[in-house]
Amino acid sequence: MKTLTPGQYAFWKNVVGSKVVEVDMREQALDVSGQEIMTADKVTMRMNTLVTYRITDARKAVTVTDGAKHSLYREGS
Repeated sequence: MKTLTPGQYAFWKNVVGSKVVEVDMREQALDVSGQEIMTADKVTMRMNTLVTYRITDARKAVTVTDGAKHSLYREGS
């Protein structure tokens, strides 16, 4: 497994199995809407959240999780 530097690359078919995964390293936003939480005094509140995130380690984002956005949404739920 290797992280490619920016540039153009060519891959030949049937030589070696290869897969290129593009990862967007820009800042992104995720809307987590309609989450119900209960406070310490047993009051139920409905909350909407906007999360801003940026991937800092592309290899980890691809190999450790099934998708950074999906993992972040599950953590916010």
